[in-house]
Amino acid sequence: MLLHDVCSFYVCKHCGRYIDLVDLKVEKVKEGIMAYELLWPLGTLANIYGITWQLVGAVHRKENGAEYNWQEYCFFNPREGFLYLQEYTGNWITLRETIEFPQNSINTTTIEDKNGNQYQLFLRYKTLCLNAIGEFPYDIKDTNNKLVKEYIEPPIMFLRKDYAKETIWFKGEHISRKEVFKALGEPAYAVPKVGKGSIQPQKLGLDHKTFAIYAGIAIILMVLFTIVFESSVTPKRVYGNSYFFNVMDSVQKPQISESFVLDEGIDNVELNFDHDLDQNWTELEVTLISDGQEEEYTLTEELYWYSGYDDEGSWTDGSKHYRSVVSGIPGGKYHLQVVPYLSTAAKNVTVHLDIYRGVPIRSNLYWLMGLMVILVYIQYLRVVNFERNRWSNSNYSTYDHRSWYERNLGGDDE
Repeated sequence: MLLHDVCSFYVCKHCGRYIDLVDLKVEKVKEGIMAYELLWPLGTLANIYGITWQLVGAVHRKENGAEYNWQEYCFFNPREGFLYLQEYTGNWITLRETIEFPQNSINTTTIEDKNGNQYQLFLRYKTLCLNAIGEFPYDIKDTNNKLVKEYIEPPIMFLRKDYAKETIWFKGEHISRKEVFKALGEPAYAVPKVGKGSIQPQKLGLDHKTFAIYAGIAIILMVLFTIVFESSVTPKRVYGNSYFFNVMDSVQKPQISESFVLDEGIDNVELNFDHDLDQNWTELEVTLISDGQEEEYTLTEELYWYSGYDDEGSWTDGSKHYRSVVSGIPGGKYHLQVVPYLSTAAKNVTVHLDIYRGVPIRSNLYWLMGLMVILVYIQYLRVVNFERNRWSNSNYSTYDHRSWYERNLGGDDE
Protein backbone atom coordinates (compact mmCIF):
# COMPACT_ATOMS: atom_id res chain seq x y z
CA MET A 1 0.00 0.00 0.00
CA LEU A 2 1.23 3.47 -0.96
CA LEU A 3 -1.44 5.83 0.34
CA HIS A 4 -2.52 4.08 3.56
CA ASP A 5 -5.18 6.17 5.34
CA VAL A 6 -5.41 8.65 2.43
CA CYS A 7 -6.84 5.89 0.26
CA SER A 8 -10.36 4.48 0.50
CA PHE A 9 -10.53 2.45 -2.72
CA TYR A 10 -8.16 -0.28 -3.92
CA VAL A 11 -7.78 -2.67 -6.81
CA CYS A 12 -5.72 -5.70 -5.88
CA LYS A 13 -2.95 -6.36 -8.37
CA HIS A 14 -3.12 -10.10 -7.63
CA CYS A 15 -6.81 -10.93 -7.85
CA GLY A 16 -8.15 -7.81 -9.56
CA ARG A 17 -10.82 -7.29 -6.89
CA TYR A 18 -12.13 -3.79 -6.21
CA ILE A 19 -12.12 -2.98 -2.48
CA ASP A 20 -14.47 -0.19 -1.39
CA LEU A 21 -13.79 0.82 2.23
CA VAL A 22 -16.58 3.43 2.22
CA ASP A 23 -19.44 1.06 1.44
CA LEU A 24 -17.48 -1.94 2.74
CA LYS A 25 -17.77 -4.16 -0.30
CA VAL A 26 -15.49 -6.22 -2.53
CA GLU A 27 -16.24 -6.83 -6.21
CA LYS A 28 -14.67 -7.14 -9.61
CA VAL A 29 -13.88 -3.93 -11.41
CA LYS A 30 -15.38 -5.22 -14.66
CA GLU A 31 -16.28 -8.68 -15.87
CA GLY A 32 -14.30 -10.14 -18.74
CA ILE A 33 -11.53 -7.53 -18.81
CA MET A 34 -7.97 -8.71 -19.36
CA ALA A 35 -5.20 -7.91 -16.92
CA TYR A 36 -4.38 -4.21 -16.92
CA GLU A 37 -0.89 -3.50 -18.29
CA LEU A 38 0.59 -0.19 -17.10
CA LEU A 39 2.98 1.94 -19.13
CA TRP A 40 4.87 2.56 -15.87
CA PRO A 41 4.87 0.42 -12.72
CA LEU A 42 3.07 1.60 -9.59
CA GLY A 43 5.37 3.53 -7.30
CA THR A 44 7.17 5.28 -10.19
CA LEU A 45 8.31 8.78 -9.24
CA ALA A 46 7.73 11.65 -11.66
CA ASN A 47 8.78 15.29 -11.58
CA ILE A 48 5.88 17.26 -13.05
CA TYR A 49 5.72 21.06 -12.72
CA GLY A 50 8.74 20.92 -10.43
CA ILE A 51 6.97 18.66 -7.92
CA THR A 52 7.80 15.01 -7.24
CA TRP A 53 4.74 12.78 -7.57
CA GLN A 54 4.33 9.05 -7.04
CA LEU A 55 2.19 6.92 -9.34
CA VAL A 56 -0.34 5.14 -7.12
CA GLY A 57 -3.07 4.02 -9.51
CA ALA A 58 -4.36 3.88 -13.07
CA VAL A 59 -7.82 3.60 -14.60
CA HIS A 60 -8.93 2.56 -18.09
CA ARG A 61 -12.15 4.44 -18.95
CA LYS A 62 -14.61 4.84 -21.80
CA GLU A 63 -17.61 7.02 -22.53
CA ASN A 64 -20.92 5.35 -21.83
CA GLY A 65 -22.55 4.64 -25.18
CA ALA A 66 -19.42 5.33 -27.24
CA GLU A 67 -16.41 3.27 -28.31
CA TYR A 68 -13.52 5.59 -27.55
CA ASN A 69 -11.55 5.11 -24.33
CA TRP A 70 -8.68 6.70 -22.46
CA GLN A 71 -6.21 6.17 -19.62
CA GLU A 72 -6.13 8.07 -16.34
CA TYR A 73 -3.06 7.88 -14.07
CA CYS A 74 -3.34 8.91 -10.42
CA PHE A 75 -0.33 10.53 -8.71
CA PHE A 76 0.12 11.56 -5.09
CA ASN A 77 2.33 14.02 -3.20
CA PRO A 78 1.96 14.35 0.60
CA ARG A 79 1.92 18.17 0.46
CA GLU A 80 0.25 18.80 -2.90
CA GLY A 81 -2.39 16.08 -2.87
CA PHE A 82 -3.42 14.37 -6.10
CA LEU A 83 -2.61 14.94 -9.73
CA TYR A 84 -4.32 13.07 -12.58
CA LEU A 85 -2.62 12.46 -15.91
CA GLN A 86 -5.00 11.64 -18.75
CA GLU A 87 -4.01 10.17 -22.11
CA TYR A 88 -6.25 9.95 -25.16
CA THR A 89 -4.85 8.97 -28.59
CA GLY A 90 -1.37 9.97 -27.45
CA ASN A 91 -2.45 13.43 -26.25
CA TRP A 92 -1.83 14.22 -22.57
CA ILE A 93 -3.55 16.44 -19.99
CA THR A 94 -2.87 17.02 -16.29
CA LEU A 95 -5.87 17.55 -13.97
CA ARG A 96 -6.12 18.76 -10.39
CA GLU A 97 -9.19 19.40 -8.31
CA THR A 98 -9.84 23.12 -7.85
CA ILE A 99 -12.19 25.49 -6.01
CA GLU A 100 -11.37 28.34 -8.40
CA PHE A 101 -13.40 27.80 -11.54
CA PRO A 102 -15.43 29.93 -14.01
CA GLN A 103 -18.74 30.76 -12.35
CA ASN A 104 -20.35 33.09 -14.90
CA SER A 105 -22.52 31.32 -17.50
CA ILE A 106 -22.63 33.30 -20.75
CA ASN A 107 -24.93 30.80 -22.47
CA THR A 108 -25.56 27.04 -22.51
CA THR A 109 -22.11 26.31 -23.97
CA THR A 110 -19.90 29.14 -22.64
CA ILE A 111 -18.63 29.96 -19.16
CA GLU A 112 -16.45 32.87 -18.07
CA ASP A 113 -14.01 33.34 -15.19
CA LYS A 114 -13.45 36.47 -13.11
CA ASN A 115 -10.72 37.65 -15.50
CA GLY A 116 -13.03 37.59 -18.51
CA ASN A 117 -11.57 34.42 -20.04
CA GLN A 118 -14.25 32.36 -21.76
CA TYR A 119 -14.32 28.56 -22.00
CA GLN A 120 -16.34 26.69 -24.61
CA LEU A 121 -18.16 23.42 -23.98
CA PHE A 122 -16.21 20.68 -25.76
CA LEU A 123 -17.71 17.42 -24.49
CA ARG A 124 -20.42 16.13 -22.14
CA TYR A 125 -20.63 12.46 -21.26
CA LYS A 126 -20.94 9.73 -18.64
CA THR A 127 -18.01 7.42 -17.96
CA LEU A 128 -17.57 3.70 -17.45
CA CYS A 129 -14.62 2.08 -15.71
CA LEU A 130 -13.21 -0.73 -17.88
CA ASN A 131 -10.36 -1.70 -15.62
CA ALA A 132 -8.05 -0.32 -12.94
CA ILE A 133 -5.12 -1.12 -10.71
CA GLY A 134 -3.69 0.55 -7.61
CA GLU A 135 -5.04 2.85 -4.89
CA PHE A 136 -7.43 5.78 -5.20
CA PRO A 137 -8.97 8.53 -3.03
CA TYR A 138 -12.30 8.31 -4.88
CA ASP A 139 -14.73 5.73 -6.24
CA ILE A 140 -13.21 4.91 -9.61
CA LYS A 141 -16.50 3.43 -10.82
CA ASP A 142 -18.15 6.84 -10.42
CA THR A 143 -21.51 5.11 -10.12
CA ASN A 144 -23.09 8.26 -8.65
CA ASN A 145 -21.72 10.55 -11.34
CA LYS A 146 -24.55 12.06 -13.38
CA LEU A 147 -22.57 13.92 -16.02
CA VAL A 148 -19.09 15.17 -16.98
CA LYS A 149 -18.61 18.42 -18.91
CA GLU A 150 -15.36 19.67 -20.44
CA TYR A 151 -14.91 23.40 -21.11
CA ILE A 152 -11.80 24.45 -23.01
CA GLU A 153 -9.73 27.52 -23.81
CA PRO A 154 -6.44 25.92 -24.96
CA PRO A 155 -4.13 25.16 -23.30
CA ILE A 156 -6.49 25.23 -20.26
CA MET A 157 -9.52 23.07 -19.51
CA PHE A 158 -12.10 23.02 -16.73
CA LEU A 159 -13.74 19.66 -16.14
CA ARG A 160 -17.00 19.56 -14.21
CA LYS A 161 -18.35 16.41 -12.55
CA ASP A 162 -21.97 16.58 -11.40
CA TYR A 163 -23.13 14.28 -8.64
CA ALA A 164 -26.48 14.03 -6.88
CA LYS A 165 -25.31 16.04 -3.87
CA GLU A 166 -22.27 17.96 -5.13
CA THR A 167 -20.32 19.27 -8.11
CA ILE A 168 -16.55 18.83 -8.35
CA TRP A 169 -14.33 20.93 -10.65
CA PHE A 170 -10.92 20.05 -12.05
CA LYS A 171 -8.50 22.35 -13.82
CA GLY A 172 -6.62 20.76 -16.70
CA GLU A 173 -3.52 21.82 -18.60
CA HIS A 174 -1.93 20.47 -21.74
CA ILE A 175 1.34 18.65 -21.22
CA SER A 176 3.45 17.52 -24.14
CA ARG A 177 4.30 13.91 -24.88
CA LYS A 178 7.98 14.85 -24.53
CA GLU A 179 7.42 16.28 -21.03
CA VAL A 180 5.50 13.17 -19.93
CA PHE A 181 8.22 10.79 -21.08
CA LYS A 182 10.90 13.01 -19.54
CA ALA A 183 9.09 12.94 -16.19
CA LEU A 184 8.24 9.22 -16.15
CA GLY A 185 10.72 7.67 -18.54
CA GLU A 186 10.23 6.22 -22.01
CA PRO A 187 7.69 3.38 -21.73
CA ALA A 188 8.19 0.01 -23.39
CA TYR A 189 5.18 0.77 -25.57
CA ALA A 190 4.66 4.40 -26.55
CA VAL A 191 1.05 5.24 -27.38
CA PRO A 192 1.07 6.76 -30.89
CA LYS A 193 -0.18 10.33 -31.13
CA VAL A 194 -3.24 10.74 -33.35
CA GLY A 195 -5.06 13.98 -34.18
CA LYS A 196 -5.12 17.19 -32.18
CA GLY A 197 -5.55 17.20 -28.41
CA SER A 198 -8.58 18.99 -26.98
CA ILE A 199 -6.37 21.67 -25.41
CA GLN A 200 -3.18 21.15 -27.41
CA PRO A 201 -1.66 24.56 -28.30
CA GLN A 202 -0.69 25.17 -31.90
CA LYS A 203 2.98 25.79 -32.69
CA LEU A 204 3.33 29.43 -33.69
CA GLY A 205 -0.39 29.47 -33.06
CA LEU A 206 -0.84 33.19 -32.45
CA ASP A 207 -4.47 34.06 -33.08
CA HIS A 208 -4.79 35.48 -36.61
CA LYS A 209 -6.65 38.55 -35.33
CA THR A 210 -3.83 39.35 -32.91
CA PHE A 211 -1.31 38.56 -35.65
CA ALA A 212 -3.14 40.99 -37.96
CA ILE A 213 -2.88 43.71 -35.30
CA TYR A 214 0.87 43.16 -34.97
CA ALA A 215 1.22 43.14 -38.77
CA GLY A 216 -0.72 46.43 -38.96
CA ILE A 217 1.58 48.00 -36.37
CA ALA A 218 4.62 46.75 -38.31
CA ILE A 219 3.25 48.26 -41.54
CA ILE A 220 2.64 51.63 -39.83
CA LEU A 221 6.20 51.63 -38.49
CA MET A 222 7.58 50.76 -41.92
CA VAL A 223 5.59 53.58 -43.53
CA LEU A 224 6.83 56.08 -40.92
CA PHE A 225 10.41 54.90 -41.39
CA THR A 226 10.06 55.23 -45.18
CA ILE A 227 8.70 58.78 -44.86
CA VAL A 228 11.54 59.81 -42.54
CA PHE A 229 14.13 58.17 -44.77
CA GLU A 230 12.78 59.79 -47.93
CA SER A 231 12.73 63.22 -46.29
CA SER A 232 16.42 62.85 -45.33
CA VAL A 233 17.62 61.78 -48.80
CA THR A 234 18.12 64.21 -51.69
CA PRO A 235 18.61 62.52 -55.09
CA LYS A 236 21.54 63.86 -57.14
CA ARG A 237 20.97 64.89 -60.75
CA VAL A 238 23.87 63.44 -62.76
CA TYR A 239 22.69 63.94 -66.32
CA GLY A 240 20.20 65.96 -68.38
CA ASN A 241 19.70 66.38 -72.12
CA SER A 242 17.03 66.82 -74.78
CA TYR A 243 16.82 64.43 -77.72
CA PHE A 244 15.28 65.41 -81.06
CA PHE A 245 14.13 62.60 -83.33
CA ASN A 246 13.53 63.62 -86.95
CA VAL A 247 11.13 61.45 -88.91
CA MET A 248 13.34 62.03 -91.97
CA ASP A 249 16.29 60.30 -90.27
CA SER A 250 16.91 56.61 -90.84
CA VAL A 251 14.86 54.26 -88.73
CA GLN A 252 16.35 53.32 -85.32
CA LYS A 253 19.16 55.85 -85.61
CA PRO A 254 21.05 55.73 -82.25
CA GLN A 255 22.21 58.83 -80.41
CA ILE A 256 25.25 58.71 -78.10
CA SER A 257 25.54 61.03 -75.11
CA GLU A 258 28.51 62.60 -73.44
CA SER A 259 29.99 60.79 -70.45
CA PHE A 260 28.84 61.48 -66.90
CA VAL A 261 29.85 60.17 -63.48
CA LEU A 262 27.85 58.09 -60.97
CA ASP A 263 28.98 58.22 -57.34
CA GLU A 264 30.96 55.29 -55.94
CA GLY A 265 29.08 52.39 -54.42
CA ILE A 266 26.06 50.48 -55.67
CA ASP A 267 22.82 52.43 -55.92
CA ASN A 268 19.88 52.99 -58.22
CA VAL A 269 19.40 55.52 -61.01
CA GLU A 270 16.10 57.07 -62.00
CA LEU A 271 15.40 58.08 -65.61
CA ASN A 272 12.76 60.82 -66.09
CA PHE A 273 11.29 61.29 -69.56
CA ASP A 274 9.33 64.39 -70.65
CA HIS A 275 8.04 64.55 -74.25
CA ASP A 276 6.01 66.67 -76.68
CA LEU A 277 4.00 63.80 -78.18
CA ASP A 278 0.40 64.56 -79.20
CA GLN A 279 -1.85 61.87 -80.65
CA ASN A 280 1.30 59.86 -81.16
CA TRP A 281 3.73 57.40 -79.57
CA THR A 282 7.37 56.41 -79.61
CA GLU A 283 9.48 53.79 -77.94
CA LEU A 284 13.00 54.42 -76.65
CA GLU A 285 15.67 51.83 -75.97
CA VAL A 286 18.07 53.42 -73.49
CA THR A 287 21.36 51.67 -72.72
CA LEU A 288 23.58 52.82 -69.83
CA ILE A 289 27.14 51.87 -70.86
CA SER A 290 30.15 51.89 -68.51
CA ASP A 291 33.17 53.57 -70.06
CA GLY A 292 35.91 50.98 -70.44
CA GLN A 293 34.21 48.33 -68.24
CA GLU A 294 32.00 46.68 -70.88
CA GLU A 295 29.00 46.77 -68.53
CA GLU A 296 25.60 47.64 -69.98
CA TYR A 297 22.18 48.22 -68.47
CA THR A 298 19.28 48.48 -70.92
CA LEU A 299 15.66 49.51 -70.46
CA THR A 300 12.85 50.14 -72.91
CA GLU A 301 10.29 52.88 -72.29
CA GLU A 302 7.14 53.43 -74.34
CA LEU A 303 5.95 57.06 -74.45
CA TYR A 304 2.53 58.11 -75.73
CA TRP A 305 -0.19 60.69 -75.42
CA TYR A 306 -3.70 60.64 -76.83
CA SER A 307 -6.74 62.75 -76.02
CA GLY A 308 -10.23 63.35 -77.33
CA TYR A 309 -13.94 63.60 -76.58
CA ASP A 310 -16.76 61.08 -76.47
CA ASP A 311 -20.27 60.77 -75.03
CA GLU A 312 -18.87 60.85 -71.51
CA GLY A 313 -16.74 63.96 -72.10
CA SER A 314 -13.04 64.49 -72.58
CA TRP A 315 -10.51 61.70 -72.11
CA THR A 316 -6.76 61.20 -72.17
CA ASP A 317 -4.55 58.15 -72.52
CA GLY A 318 -0.89 58.16 -71.57
CA SER A 319 1.25 60.70 -69.74
CA LYS A 320 3.53 63.63 -70.47
CA HIS A 321 6.02 62.34 -67.90
CA TYR A 322 7.42 58.83 -67.47
CA ARG A 323 9.72 57.49 -64.79
CA SER A 324 11.83 54.30 -64.63
CA VAL A 325 14.25 53.08 -61.96
CA VAL A 326 17.22 50.77 -62.55
CA SER A 327 18.65 49.25 -59.35
CA GLY A 328 22.09 47.94 -58.47
CA ILE A 329 24.21 50.23 -60.65
CA PRO A 330 27.84 50.48 -59.44
CA GLY A 331 29.62 53.85 -59.42
CA GLY A 332 31.83 54.94 -62.34
CA LYS A 333 31.86 56.77 -65.61
CA TYR A 334 29.01 56.10 -68.05
CA HIS A 335 27.43 57.30 -71.28
CA LEU A 336 24.05 56.66 -72.91
CA GLN A 337 22.98 55.12 -76.17
CA VAL A 338 19.39 56.09 -77.07
CA VAL A 339 17.66 54.27 -79.94
CA PRO A 340 14.19 55.51 -81.00
CA TYR A 341 11.40 53.43 -82.48
CA LEU A 342 9.02 55.99 -84.03
CA SER A 343 5.42 55.53 -85.03
CA THR A 344 4.34 55.64 -88.66
CA ALA A 345 2.74 59.08 -88.13
CA ALA A 346 4.96 61.70 -89.77
CA LYS A 347 5.81 63.80 -86.71
CA ASN A 348 9.07 64.86 -85.15
CA VAL A 349 9.59 63.99 -81.47
CA THR A 350 11.47 65.80 -78.72
CA VAL A 351 12.20 63.98 -75.46
CA HIS A 352 13.98 65.48 -72.48
CA LEU A 353 15.82 62.98 -70.29
CA ASP A 354 17.07 63.59 -66.71
CA ILE A 355 18.96 61.01 -64.66
CA TYR A 356 19.08 61.06 -60.85
CA ARG A 357 21.30 58.98 -58.58
CA GLY A 358 20.18 57.55 -55.20
CA VAL A 359 16.40 57.96 -55.51
CA PRO A 360 14.29 56.54 -52.63
CA ILE A 361 11.93 53.91 -53.99
CA ARG A 362 8.88 52.44 -52.26
CA SER A 363 8.77 49.08 -53.99
CA ASN A 364 10.42 47.39 -50.98
CA LEU A 365 7.77 48.89 -48.72
CA TYR A 366 4.99 47.59 -50.96
CA TRP A 367 6.60 44.15 -51.09
CA LEU A 368 6.82 44.05 -47.30
CA MET A 369 3.21 45.20 -46.96
CA GLY A 370 2.12 42.49 -49.36
CA LEU A 371 4.19 39.93 -47.46
CA MET A 372 2.51 40.94 -44.19
CA VAL A 373 -0.93 40.51 -45.73
CA ILE A 374 0.05 37.08 -47.07
CA LEU A 375 1.44 36.01 -43.67
CA VAL A 376 -1.77 37.09 -41.93
CA TYR A 377 -3.81 35.06 -44.41
CA ILE A 378 -1.53 32.02 -44.02
CA GLN A 379 -1.84 32.26 -40.24
CA TYR A 380 -5.63 32.50 -40.58
CA LEU A 381 -5.66 29.30 -42.65
CA ARG A 382 -3.34 27.54 -40.16
CA VAL A 383 -5.47 28.48 -37.16
CA VAL A 384 -8.77 27.58 -38.82
CA ASN A 385 -7.44 24.22 -40.05
CA PHE A 386 -5.92 23.42 -36.65
CA GLU A 387 -9.12 24.32 -34.78
CA ARG A 388 -11.27 22.43 -37.28
CA ASN A 389 -9.21 19.30 -36.57
CA ARG A 390 -9.40 19.90 -32.81
CA TRP A 391 -13.17 20.38 -32.77
CA SER A 392 -13.80 17.38 -35.01
CA ASN A 393 -13.86 15.37 -31.75
CA SER A 394 -16.63 17.54 -30.28
CA ASN A 395 -20.40 17.58 -30.69
CA TYR A 396 -20.33 21.36 -30.17
CA SER A 397 -18.09 22.38 -33.05
CA THR A 398 -18.97 25.50 -35.06
CA TYR A 399 -16.57 24.52 -37.88
CA ASP A 400 -17.55 23.08 -41.24
CA HIS A 401 -15.89 19.65 -41.33
CA ARG A 402 -16.55 18.86 -44.97
CA SER A 403 -13.52 18.35 -47.17
CA TRP A 404 -12.00 21.23 -49.15
CA TYR A 405 -13.47 19.65 -52.31
CA GLU A 406 -16.94 19.47 -50.79
CA ARG A 407 -16.81 23.05 -49.51
CA ASN A 408 -15.38 24.65 -52.65
CA LEU A 409 -16.16 22.46 -55.65
CA GLY A 410 -19.76 21.54 -54.99
CA GLY A 411 -19.34 18.14 -53.42
CA ASP A 412 -22.24 16.31 -51.86
CA ASP A 413 -23.56 18.19 -48.82
CA GLU A 414 -25.72 15.37 -47.60
